[in-house]
Amino acid sequence: RWKILSMYKFDMAIYMKIFLKFPHTFWPSGPGTAVFSYASERRGYYNYWE
Repeated sequence: RWKILSMYKFDMAIYMKIFLKFPHTFWPSGPGTAVFSYASERRGYYNYWE
């Protein structure tokens, strides 16, 4: 019950997402680096965060 009540406290908002595709990885990877998202090539599929 407390989990459901906690979810009701979240405010709804509009977020803008911008997806950029690069031919190769030029950013650092590994522990302590930025978080990136993967978006499917197929339109309409949801993205997920890595």
